[in-house]
Amino acid sequence: MTFARKPLSPEDIAAYRDRAQNGPCFVCGIVDGTNPYDHHIIYEDSKALAFLTLGQIMYGWSLVCPR
Repeated sequence: MTFARKPLSPEDIAAYRDRAQNGPCFVCGIVDGTNPYDHHIIYEDSKALAFLTLGQIMYGWSLVCPR
């Protein structure tokens, strides 16, 4: 199954690059509860956290990060 994506302009790519290199880490924000976006957490314990991303690439796609 594939999903159509909006083509990215050079300005979109530059803004993404700037956020990735200079902005706050979104994963750290999810772990400490300061991320303003609502990511659905599917698993967490004292060592790890798993959550669904806002831009799902495939059904069931999730990210797992250490605490």
